[in-house]
Amino acid sequence: MNENLIQIVVKSQNILRDNDGLTLAEAFDEIIKILYTQSKVNQSFFTNITSFKAEFTNYLYDEKLFKNSTIDVSDESIRQILYLYADIDFSKDDVKGRLFEVYLGRTFTSNLGQFFTPRNVVDFLSQYLLMCVDKTDNLKILDPSCGSGGMLTYLSRGVTNSEFVGYDVDHRLEKVSNLNLTLNNIDNYEIRNKSFLVDDFEEEFDIAISNPPFGIKEKKEENLSKFELSRGKKSIDLELVFIEQLLNALKPNGVCGIVLPDGVLNNSNKSAQNVRKFLVDNANIIASVDLPAGVFKGSGTGVDTSLLIFKKKPTDITKCKMFDINYVGYETKTKFQRPIDNNDLEDIISGNLKPLEIEQIYLTRRIDAKYYINSNVVKKYDSKLNKYYSLVDTKKQELLSYLDSLDEIKYIQYQDVDDKFGLIRSYTSYIDSSELPHRASEIVRVGDVIVPRLSASVGKVGIIGEEHHGSIVSSGFLVLRPKGKYTTEFIFSLFKVKEISTQLQKLCTGSIMSCISDTYFDEVRYNNISVEEIKNRESLIKKIFFHIESANKLLNKNT
Repeated sequence: MNENLIQIVVKSQNILRDNDGLTLAEAFDEIIKILYTQSKVNQSFFTNITSFKAEFTNYLYDEKLFKNSTIDVSDESIRQILYLYADIDFSKDDVKGRLFEVYLGRTFTSNLGQFFTPRNVVDFLSQYLLMCVDKTDNLKILDPSCGSGGMLTYLSRGVTNSEFVGYDVDHRLEKVSNLNLTLNNIDNYEIRNKSFLVDDFEEEFDIAISNPPFGIKEKKEENLSKFELSRGKKSIDLELVFIEQLLNALKPNGVCGIVLPDGVLNNSNKSAQNVRKFLVDNANIIASVDLPAGVFKGSGTGVDTSLLIFKKKPTDITKCKMFDINYVGYETKTKFQRPIDNNDLEDIISGNLKPLEIEQIYLTRRIDAKYYINSNVVKKYDSKLNKYYSLVDTKKQELLSYLDSLDEIKYIQYQDVDDKFGLIRSYTSYIDSSELPHRASEIVRVGDVIVPRLSASVGKVGIIGEEHHGSIVSSGFLVLRPKGKYTTEFIFSLFKVKEISTQLQKLCTGSIMSCISDTYFDEVRYNNISVEEIKNRESLIKKIFFHIESANKLLNKNT
């Protein structure tokens, strides 16, 4: 269905471009008028009329959403567009909401941090929220960044006699939300075309559901001064003050479900720590659901995200349920979101996927489920891995003095490391240290093992050989120096083990470029290894490198 909708969207916009000379944005405005009117008038109404344009305009004139509007396209364009949509069942599977999002995604490139939430995620979040409230009638429900209105329409299916309020600063999205809610037969609603931050609330809402804008800063002084989290600052990530404003808007025991970038839940910077403390002080976290990477690829972003469900105090919730999931009912490696059978979100709702429960007092450190679940899993391992190596940390003054002594500086980055065999395949040469990237930070020597901090590159573990002794590596690597009797080959073999790479990924923090810090790197654990096993690993890696070197010599001899 997604691909069919995309094809229909492209064709309908092309019709208005070719027949009427409209831009994509202008075509969008006209198409939603046509679709709205079509949904309200029996199709047979259009069978024998001579002017589609006149009849559509007459019908639209007194409608709330399009008062005093006209349709500014030709009869032939309207006829062709009606034909395109003739076989689409608008009553089925939230087709209207998905259709609007396809149009919006294709038509507008925004700097507002808008990423439409996949329907499976919205469905889960709506169901989970309704499981957390005592009643499902006479509720007041909020979406502070409602986009196309999809979250509100999903929640409307599980409640009765309830009121819906949405906010969006984008006037086109306000129009689409109004249209979507109207077409879903929701009468008691209000969409406010302004920032959620500007209003003052007195504990109005029973439920809030939100996918706030990511990746943009709130800089308006009048807004920054309103909130505890931003007071005295020149800017703050918008999603952080959204959290505080959501708590302002909720009634006591009101519940919120929100999509958040993972950095809010796990970054060690002061801003993220303050948000977690604020949350724990003012609410109890009901559940944290770590979504798989790629969930938002269909919206054009690679941000790592989690779902957080919390209830405003006073509550009697003492533990948070942690879920680290792998499947959401569609494939997440490409932007097409093709359906698959596996959906851990459904298993959470049904109770088939059991959570790890964590006391609220621990959540100021981190709230991401993957961290706690990983910590629980690795308890089976005997000891910390760092007993085998020292973590090298070159002091800045030492680095500067060393650079000044060199005639040539060899600089190694991720792309220079072979991800299978750990060989350093290349480097960038610099003469003047002032030309080095600011990430050049560690001096390496023969026998060091370099491990990528970046979650996506954990396989690119490298070994520093004689040729690269004294090189400088990017701060994107952790530099490990074998301790005592342990060898380079043994350390290298450890970081090729799946259990180790999995731990590294689970310990990473951040949303876009998820990385591992020195602090969390020291938490990696593994079972004790016998002397015999250590020797076997060393021997195996040495044999592999011997054969690689022999192959390279043979190739060089014959070329």
